[in-house]
Amino acid sequence: DSATAMLIAKENELLMKKSHIILLNMTPWHGPSMDVGTAFEAGFMSAKAEYQPENILIIGYYEKEVELNFAKRIASLYFTSI
Repeated sequence: DSATAMLIAKENELLMKKSHIILLNMTPWHGPSMDVGTAFEAGFMSAKAEYQPENILIIGYYEKEVELNFAKRIASLYFTSI
């Protein structure tokens, strides 16, 4: 429900405010892109790094080989018969 989602979001933000390092699994999840929560976390920590560039380390990785060209990744997922 939405109350649980808001609680999770607030707790996640509190943890990120205390953190100096974030490790992001950017492997596409349920579609052509990384998880939307992971994308939010990447943006949150990137914004934090604007104000504390010497104190923030952001590391992103893929669990498997991923087509880096987004258009090709979309085509392979949704237009396989073309």
